[in-house]
Amino acid sequence: MRILLVNHSELHVKGILEQCSATQEHTFLIVEDGEQALFQLMRVQFDIVIVSLVLPDIDAPSLMQLNNGRAGTNTAFIIVADDFDQKLVSWCLQKGADDVVKPTEVTPTLLNKALARKLYNMSVISDFSNSFVKSTDLSQTDKLTQLHNREYFLSSLTSAIPRAKRYNIKLALMVIDIDNFKSCNEHYGFETGDMYLQQVAQDMNRLSREGDLICYLGGDEFAILAYKLDSSAALHRFVRRLLDVFNAPRECAQHQIELTASLGIAQFPESANEPQELLKCAEIAMYRAKVAGKNQFSYYSSELHAHVSKRLLIENTLPAAMKEGQFVLHYQPIVVLEPYKVAGVEALVRWQHPELGLLYPEAFISIAEDLDKIIKLGNWVMEAAFTQLQQWRKSELVDDTFCMAINVSVHQLLSSHFVESFFAYLKKYDIAPSCVELEIVESVLIRDFVRLKDNLTLLINAGVSLAVDDFGTGYSSLAYLRDLPVNTLKVDKSFLLGLPGESRGCRLLKALINIAKSLEMKVVVEGVENVEQAKLCLQYKAEKVQGFYFSKPLVSSDELDKVIHANFKPDIKGVGNGQS
Repeated sequence: MRILLVNHSELHVKGILEQCSATQEHTFLIVEDGEQALFQLMRVQFDIVIVSLVLPDIDAPSLMQLNNGRAGTNTAFIIVADDFDQKLVSWCLQKGADDVVKPTEVTPTLLNKALARKLYNMSVISDFSNSFVKSTDLSQTDKLTQLHNREYFLSSLTSAIPRAKRYNIKLALMVIDIDNFKSCNEHYGFETGDMYLQQVAQDMNRLSREGDLICYLGGDEFAILAYKLDSSAALHRFVRRLLDVFNAPRECAQHQIELTASLGIAQFPESANEPQELLKCAEIAMYRAKVAGKNQFSYYSSELHAHVSKRLLIENTLPAAMKEGQFVLHYQPIVVLEPYKVAGVEALVRWQHPELGLLYPEAFISIAEDLDKIIKLGNWVMEAAFTQLQQWRKSELVDDTFCMAINVSVHQLLSSHFVESFFAYLKKYDIAPSCVELEIVESVLIRDFVRLKDNLTLLINAGVSLAVDDFGTGYSSLAYLRDLPVNTLKVDKSFLLGLPGESRGCRLLKALINIAKSLEMKVVVEGVENVEQAKLCLQYKAEKVQGFYFSKPLVSSDELDKVIHANFKPDIKGVGNGQS
């Protein structure tokens, strides 16, 4: 039996040798640190390594992991320490140690038992990994990639889970989806796409370890079932190398192809205990990676499951919601403070979902954009808002100067038909351009400023008002305010939090209003929730405000009538706190 002693005191070495040298079966080699130990492990197949918990250069668990990545996977590791508790023992065993003992407990019996356990565990793992290989003759192989196909993968996963339960083996199931692969096929042709898949499959085979199961699920999806990734760091490194395979530039059919991939990870038994559930968890995690921006990976969690399940429900029900009239508009009054007047309303879209209840835009607008439904939804919002404005006018609830503010998406504004459709709606409902204000979020306006400028200029030149929504929340230059003839800045409600009690916040609000006025723009302050904040806005000469102090978003004409005829007269006298 070859035994490597690592970083033991002379006293420890003497005791171990006295305990174990009575028989000629043991051969010892003594080294001082982890680097020397790794050098010897690369050269010699040791049966047992007896290592001190703390080494001069690394700790014992790190030495085990480095060794497993190089050679000597049949070697049993016994960690020796003078003092330890059960928590330390559990940690060492999780990292791959075969035993944790005191120096006086190292005996021939202990060594024999440790080696026997190691050999048994290795035989279990070998049987587990070889079970895939033995059945390849009976399985189907994908002709294009020469990888196992979906049918074989599902069958193998179904048989792997019970064995993993029996032998207490952890598994990691990874589902990989190539980002924008459909566009690659459409642009370069299917021959190029097929070559890309073949090259990726070859590289995945080279990257995989013995016993890992790699499969081509079809389309743009692959799956890997991996075992013996003993730590989160090891799994993380493996996943990063997988993504690098897909990120690598490739020459395919005389085209330079650069794609990325999204990867989801589910672990047995942490994520799920059943084959189909484990696969579903990995797919959910992959979907999350895609939604989060692609070219990344995501681990499955129960919180993620709930989030993705809700998003999938919204995705699947959105088309029917548009056909069945589940969307509604609520109207938030826009108020002039002095003299008090409701100058207009902001149309706010809501979704009365049959299962999830009333949904606000943040729950579904980005999904509508991803599904290319935002233009259709935006057209519905415009027509519904203009229909309502026309009805209010006919009933003489509002006059011809009453303004309808509508939020628009960058996808709408970039559409070649948006300007034409917008003016067609105005003509249909006999609404002057000056009675409409289009709101666009500041961050979107900054990001797509160049592409949006032409369409926005056409609208503004025709008399349509443009409002920058959530002003002050973007992290960019204010140069766009100089370059684009913006009419209105809507100060984000976050700037009113804690006011008027917070003097620095008051000065910041005043500065934002002054910036707008210096550029000859109107100001709407959002989020006014009490009379003190209304007084503050009046004192700082903000032309208009919105907020729950005046009204929550309205549904009916009767509600709007009450707000129009309310008598709000904020008194600016006595507003102190050093905010002037």
